[in-house]
Amino acid sequence: MNAIASDLEVCIMHCNESIVADCRQAIANQTLQPQRVFEVVNISPLNRAYNAYFKRMELAYCVKVDADTILFPEALQKLRQAFINLDASKYYCMLGFVDDILAGRQSGVKISRVSPELKSIRLPDQIACDRREARIMRDEHGLAVANMEGEILGMHLSNWNGIESIVSTFFNTGQKCLMLGDQKMKLFYRLCRKFVDTGSVEPLIAIVAFSHGMFIPRDEEKNNIYGHKVIKHLRKLTSNKHHVLYPLTVEKIEDETKTR
Repeated sequence: MNAIASDLEVCIMHCNESIVADCRQAIANQTLQPQRVFEVVNISPLNRAYNAYFKRMELAYCVKVDADTILFPEALQKLRQAFINLDASKYYCMLGFVDDILAGRQSGVKISRVSPELKSIRLPDQIACDRREARIMRDEHGLAVANMEGEILGMHLSNWNGIESIVSTFFNTGQKCLMLGDQKMKLFYRLCRKFVDTGSVEPLIAIVAFSHGMFIPRDEEKNNIYGHKVIKHLRKLTSNKHHVLYPLTVEKIEDETKTR
């Protein structure tokens, strides 16, 4: 029988996706079992789901995982041990990394030290809820986010079988890039590498959607500095004899989007 951590709980966020059953089973298979598992279901927009998650925390440590993340059996044990070894006066949470069949290594699971300060956070309706949460904890309470390096704790199993799924996900990621900058550009570079290495159409579709999102920003995110980086990298990527990129400029793309 697997050990139970009496100070550990897990929150699954989902909208009744079919994959959630596999996520639950992966948690049931953990070598270190949480004392409690709770779910935040069908709450939107995302900030309201986060606010519900904050309010429902009860134990000393809370792990948040999305429905499309399948944790390896030792994930909770490794994540909890790495986190409790950190200086509690400096860090309030730690990000663990998972592998995505298209996007590669990315953050996919988070363990937080439950506190009155964290439970009291109420996020506004905006993108990048994790980033907003981290900023509040840093600016108001002097606590930071740590990364668990060197370990892949599971798989991110988004449905990349359909074009609509790829386009919607990476268009939104491209929009986020305008606010989150280099953090999301690293994902773009990984997509480019996937395309070069495999030649498959899925990463190419993701690259196009990501780039399109860069130039259709939200009203408060009109700075196209990272759009120039996208164009520069695509030119470098397609500069050999096997690929041809039509010589678009940032200004031309902007003009075309304005006429729609």
